[in-house]
Amino acid sequence: MTEFTINKKSHKDIFRIDTPIIPEGRSAVEIINTGLAEKITATFFWSHSFTSGWFEYTSVEIGINEKKKLNAPSNSLYYSKIVIKNDTDNPAYITANLL
Repeated sequence: MTEFTINKKSHKDIFRIDTPIIPEGRSAVEIINTGLAEKITATFFWSHSFTSGWFEYTSVEIGINEKKKLNAPSNSLYYSKIVIKNDTDNPAYITANLL
């Protein structure tokens, strides 16, 4: 279990994993919005060695005191990260667990 604070009107990269030599599978993540921000958005991004761009795989909106699962792709990846976005006027407090 890992706890994060995301400032108002900002975002934070969490659980970034880089395996540039051999691609590996990734785990889903359970995210809990534990307070103050009415809604946050969690997005799973992936990339590969042939680009500097990031590609969105999936995204979920999580309300206050709500828990949701953010799934990872079933294929192996070289690079991945989860971005938590807080567009509210309050700081967001979240708890994230790799599943």
